[in-house]
Amino acid sequence: MKYLTLVLLTLTTGCSLAPDAVVPTDRVPQQWRESAATEVSPQATRWSDYGSAELERLITLALANNTDIAAALARVQQARANTVIAGQGLYPAISASGSANRTTTDSNGTSTTSDASNASLAVSYELDLWQRNRSLRDAAEWNTLATEQDRAALTILVASEVGRLYTGILAFDARVAVAERNLAYAQDVLRITELRYREGAISGLERAQQRTNVANTQAAIIALKNQRTLFFNQLALVCGLAPADLSLTADDALLAMRVPAVQVQVPWALLARRPDIAAAEARLRAANKNIGVARANALPSLSLGLNAGVVGNPSGTVLGLAASFFAPIFQGGALQAEIDRSTAARDEQTALYQGVLLVAFREVEDALNNLDAATTRREAFKKAADEAQKAEAIARARFDAGSIDYTTLIQTQNARLQADDSYYAAIQAQLAAHIDLVRALGGTTDTP
Repeated sequence: MKYLTLVLLTLTTGCSLAPDAVVPTDRVPQQWRESAATEVSPQATRWSDYGSAELERLITLALANNTDIAAALARVQQARANTVIAGQGLYPAISASGSANRTTTDSNGTSTTSDASNASLAVSYELDLWQRNRSLRDAAEWNTLATEQDRAALTILVASEVGRLYTGILAFDARVAVAERNLAYAQDVLRITELRYREGAISGLERAQQRTNVANTQAAIIALKNQRTLFFNQLALVCGLAPADLSLTADDALLAMRVPAVQVQVPWALLARRPDIAAAEARLRAANKNIGVARANALPSLSLGLNAGVVGNPSGTVLGLAASFFAPIFQGGALQAEIDRSTAARDEQTALYQGVLLVAFREVEDALNNLDAATTRREAFKKAADEAQKAEAIARARFDAGSIDYTTLIQTQNARLQADDSYYAAIQAQLAAHIDLVRALGGTTDTP
């Protein structure tokens, strides 16, 4: 009896023909090239660390309304349904049917009525000898996980894009404010210039130069406002809204935005933090299971069936047991070709996984380099803006006193405008580089 039990257990559980999954991690570096010191436990970075409640609101809005995320969620739901469908072979198929009829016969004035009815229950089950059905179900589960990780990666991307666009809008607001202050100053100087020209104290050349300076500043303001509008419209799209339906409820200032500290983990930690890497690994494992399915399709299969029914009037019972055996012998090489195709598909996913790894490491290196450069540039432009402000104040006082000519004043004024504009652009570049680094490291801790 125990031997019969062992045989039945072997027949029902079967053995897997899928090869052992090998996830290639030989290209993972031991340390970052752009970071001399790596930490084993990263400091948690949240969107609130940037110091803007409006930024948090916009990210929440985008994650709820973004159309790409909605489509990704639908793909996840499809994949989960496909998993249920793929796993149906692991369970018996049960169906029921029935019929009833009444027949009336009229012959020579005599009417005869007869009733007939039947009901049946059918049960069929394919023994998973080679774990074909289990491999189908496992492959579908891995594909579902990959789809879920795709959605997680998209969520991080959308949140990061909101951060980049919103800080860009704040930067344009700051740069427009600088340009408008300089325009007011340039128009004030132009009024003085026009007065001195009428008095004959200066030539028409100096008046034309100042008029040109005013016009150039006005054109710069228009260009900055146009770019700000384009950023706003793109932000509305990311938030899943038309531009007319998006409003910024807070009056944030670029200088109030914080740049949180980020401690970078060793490269190996990236494998567990980045959803795109997890998705690539899941697809590799799914492709591995598909090899087992292809191999099982080339081997014999065995199915069992049970039919039970009630027929006739008066009724009688029918019980039937059946077993069917199917063994593929020759299909023109199609079965082996399917094995070869599945193997090649696994090799493709292996190469794609390695590519995702390399892209992830490059993105972190790029972000580290960009953040370091942006931080240094911000410090340098801050010094330049401070000195340009001092120089402009001195030049205006000397011009009012008549100790310097108009050309020197214009040059000093333009230098101050350029320094201020470059400083605010540098702040936005540092924030954008920081957001890129957070995204490259797998997102913030409060991004779902």
